[in-house]
Amino acid sequence: MAPVLSEREKQLLDTFDDLAATILVLQRDGFTCRAPENLMDNFTRHITIFFGGLITSDGVLQARELDFFNYVVRHNFSEDEFNRRLERSLKAKPLQDWIQWVPEYLDTLLAFDRYRKANNAENLLETLAELGQIFSGLDHLHDDKTYFLKAHLQALREYIEQNRGKISMPSPASLRHKLMEKVPAREKTQAAPLPHLIPKPAQTQTHQAQSDDKPMMPAYGQLTTQKTLTQPKREPAQILEELNQLIGLDGVKSEVTNLTHLIRISELRRQQGLPVPPQSLHLVFTGNPGTGKTTVARRLAEMYAAMGVLASGQLIEVDRAALVAGYMGQTAMKTQEVIQRALGGILFIDEAYTLAPAQTQGQDYGQEAIDTLLKAMEDHRDQLVVIVAGYTQEMKRFVESNPGLKSRFKRSIHFPDYQPAELNSIFFQLLKDAHLELPDTAKAFSQKAFERLYQRRDERFGNGRTVRNIFEQALTFQATRLAEIAAPSRDDLINLDVRDVIAGFKSVLQGF
Repeated sequence: MAPVLSEREKQLLDTFDDLAATILVLQRDGFTCRAPENLMDNFTRHITIFFGGLITSDGVLQARELDFFNYVVRHNFSEDEFNRRLERSLKAKPLQDWIQWVPEYLDTLLAFDRYRKANNAENLLETLAELGQIFSGLDHLHDDKTYFLKAHLQALREYIEQNRGKISMPSPASLRHKLMEKVPAREKTQAAPLPHLIPKPAQTQTHQAQSDDKPMMPAYGQLTTQKTLTQPKREPAQILEELNQLIGLDGVKSEVTNLTHLIRISELRRQQGLPVPPQSLHLVFTGNPGTGKTTVARRLAEMYAAMGVLASGQLIEVDRAALVAGYMGQTAMKTQEVIQRALGGILFIDEAYTLAPAQTQGQDYGQEAIDTLLKAMEDHRDQLVVIVAGYTQEMKRFVESNPGLKSRFKRSIHFPDYQPAELNSIFFQLLKDAHLELPDTAKAFSQKAFERLYQRRDERFGNGRTVRNIFEQALTFQATRLAEIAAPSRDDLINLDVRDVIAGFKSVLQGF
């Protein structure tokens, strides 16, 4: 759910969008940075660590904090997805090690500012400062939040002041040459040592004793073991309403609604001392890729937790590689580790049929994973729900291949291919989320193109996944087109034209 924003907050987000678009255009024009990743990935990692540092300061991920982060980055990360993204961004280092980090893309931005006589680096600093203040106030002002925000911004500010006007941009004739070949090495001393940047907040009784030269910020590993990032549970009606807002999937929504009714009535019978017929909540999801199976599984996990069926409601998504090892005896251990992570929530096994392949060459340990899973489903019947997913025929063969599977997976939900109008709606939702617009000619083309795409689909049709690929390729073509413009306007940045959309379809679909 998007937060309600003031006019100033909307202006800040527009400025943030413009800065992100500038970095994207620079990347598309061939510029790089000293990091082992591209400009946009480096920028994205910085923003994730920036907001992650504010979130983890008090150890609790509030729903409104996640909503605000998603609104800033124009995405819809779940709590688990955000935590995994933050963990990847930290690269196994404690959070305090990143407080003084100056992201490498900042060199490129400073060089661009010098060449264009612009102030993008300063605008970025001011925008992050204001967004950080707003974000910090969503929950409550916490000493560690204030410290992280001030210390990190101070490191950025000192680096910008030291290097403003010093980093060179290639000449116009060689704009496509990589910037990293032109930029001088960074100074070894970027800023004063961390404790000297700002005074440390006064230590309170709630803080553990620490040495004076360390910030009051838990390491990521410490945070996840001492305090779990959790969102307050929502009401089942809210979750069901969100599910019903998904495009298409009418049959799936009906099945989920019926399932929630069954759970509710069973609980009412239990409260009245009436017998409750045994029921299995394990599910089989069938259908082609990109039909929303993982999204619905995530909502179900949250729903089960809200209704008291599961304790925590996390979704652990795995495939064969996460369960099966290469040697006898190791698969059971590997599968057990995954099961332990899933207790209290849902274990979602994608392409589960690969655990029992129709034809095997040599020794296959998929059956060992199945046996371990079946035992866990019995031993932890009140703590674990398992959803297996995959292509329709393959999943039918998989369930029927083992009596234990057949007896436990009694309910199946089919996810049909999206209709042309639904594919088009998904495309327009992606555009809306990215604050992009289409002229009427492009709208008419996309409608006809998705009708043609649907008619040509095969049994491996990618559905929403294909739509996203088309969308991303259209963005790439737009960025390449705008790279030829010296200073793209705001209208240029928010409008895709019919050429971009056509290029998106052609890039993804051969012979389209």
